[in-house]
Amino acid sequence: MAVAQPEITLLVPVYNGAKFVAETLQSIRNQTLGNLRVHISVDASRDDSLSICKNAEQLDSRFKVTQTRRRLGWVGNINNLIRSIQTPFFCIIPQDDIIDKVYLERLFSVMKNTENAIAFSDVQEFGEAQRFFSECSLQGDAIKRTIRFLLYHQLALPFRGLIRTSSVTQPISQKRFPGPITDYLWLLEIVKNGCFIQVPELLYRKRRHSSNQIYGWSKSSAFSFAKGMYLYRRMLNQIVSEQEHGAGYRWTLSAAKLCNYLSMLEMVINQRGNRSGTKIVRARSRYQIRSIMQDIPANNQGIKMEVSNQLVSRVIRLLLADGSITQAQHLLDQAEVKIKPEVRKKFRAKILVCQGNYQDAFEVLSEDSAIMWDDETQLLLARICRRTNQLDQASAILKGLSERPDIKEKVFAELSRLQLAMGEAALASKTIEDAYRINPSNRNISRLRSMVNDTRISR
Repeated sequence: MAVAQPEITLLVPVYNGAKFVAETLQSIRNQTLGNLRVHISVDASRDDSLSICKNAEQLDSRFKVTQTRRRLGWVGNINNLIRSIQTPFFCIIPQDDIIDKVYLERLFSVMKNTENAIAFSDVQEFGEAQRFFSECSLQGDAIKRTIRFLLYHQLALPFRGLIRTSSVTQPISQKRFPGPITDYLWLLEIVKNGCFIQVPELLYRKRRHSSNQIYGWSKSSAFSFAKGMYLYRRMLNQIVSEQEHGAGYRWTLSAAKLCNYLSMLEMVINQRGNRSGTKIVRARSRYQIRSIMQDIPANNQGIKMEVSNQLVSRVIRLLLADGSITQAQHLLDQAEVKIKPEVRKKFRAKILVCQGNYQDAFEVLSEDSAIMWDDETQLLLARICRRTNQLDQASAILKGLSERPDIKEKVFAELSRLQLAMGEAALASKTIEDAYRINPSNRNISRLRSMVNDTRISR
């Protein structure tokens, strides 16, 4: 009986991974889809990684282990592995992550459609954090996929998905960035060549620990961070050029890239706080923001409306984070006819909250019961209800949001504030600890945790 040719190659880059790599390799061996091969590249490690991987190779004939003669680095090692692929599909599994036993089976079933470049699942962090991550599918023509990738994908979840080998036309850039940017730009090249399909199941567990390279970016020097974000914007412009498309898409692409840049910046602010490098990058963004905002087309439809909504939202959030409330109000007035009513109302309420006008903010969000508010706006409404002493309503809103894994840390944080307002200091302390365990790197949660604990001690 002929043995079926492998359809999938799993690539496992390893560097000083002795602590966790055996568990990762075991999760690969447990896959229900057996038609695969596994290439492990040990990148000049100084620990027992090679012997652990060699042991896995002896246990399973599908495994092949190689060792580099010199240190290639994370990107170089993955590119080296990608060059060895001889199967229609491949998947990159970092040395410390764990995949569900049906992970490849579920993703492979989606890839029967030849228009799909990547299939990926939801992701759960474990270890030193317990965040849940989910990103949407990207379908349609290449330009729409690219724009929606810029708008809605900042976490690079498809990087860990099942990738069609023929859709990869570029190696991962060897440029050095202080953060999770190289893999993101690589995905931006791939999304031009096919659809990204989300399998809405929790099939991938990403281990969070102090040695993760991805979290070093929040601690980088101001100069290194500012330079990295400058390089990121430059490469973004190289990969997605407005000149490659018709005039009708030039503003849309330019604005989508700015949305993406501001989203990355907001993510960094949550990690770094308003440190000097962050402030430098935000100051340099101001001119481009003003010029693009002036060109927002009126009476948008479809994807242009999506971009307008996202751009106004991102800029207002940035202004409010800077304390520029008057500028945020002026921008909202200027863009009033160019964004959806629910977006306008949400930010009117946010601005009123920043001004301390909680009752007016409540009236803005309550004046039209037909609007189905998104999760972020419901959280805002819960905060407003707490500040206007409508504690039962705030509690009901938070209870309704408590099962949403992607915003659980924010729900717990607001719930702890509510519990403090109700005089339940001990319960508030427990709740904020739950939020902190989900995302200990969120500076807002860390500050709230200190405040809650101080309040409890003082009582």
